[in-house]
Amino acid sequence: MEKIITLLDSVGKITKGEQSAESYALMATILKKYPYEEIQKAVMAGLEKWIFFPTIADILELLKPQAKLASNESFDKIIAHIQRFGSSEKIPNLTETETSSLRSIGGLRGLGMSEEKDLKWKRKEFIDAFEMYYNKPDSVKALPSLKNYLKSLVRS
Repeated sequence: MEKIITLLDSVGKITKGEQSAESYALMATILKKYPYEEIQKAVMAGLEKWIFFPTIADILELLKPQAKLASNESFDKIIAHIQRFGSSEKIPNLTETETSSLRSIGGLRGLGMSEEKDLKWKRKEFIDAFEMYYNKPDSVKALPSLKNYLKSLVRS
């Protein structure tokens, strides 16, 4: 969180809109859910157009394309794994967001059984789910698991 505060302080000096330490800490608390490198990229892109110190909404708006990029990379990684190893072998090192998004489109086996013509729609569903789960609180991320658990209870 210190790195984020330092970055925001630098932005304040550059835009001549320095804020209080409490403001930086509050913004950093909101932004800490994102990887630092993504925050840094968003801020660098924003500095090209910001005249005044940005609001938290300005920074978050620039972080949204990062989620789209990350979701596409994740989907491509999963498809490459299926092509190489099939859908029965578990993918190592999936993030919670990737796991939840994959589960929401039928899981690894469901995606592996999809026809190629359906992959475009599966990608869209995956990206939508990924963006929904991306940096959500843990309580929200747990909802698909709860939903699937309740479905299994109803089936039994």
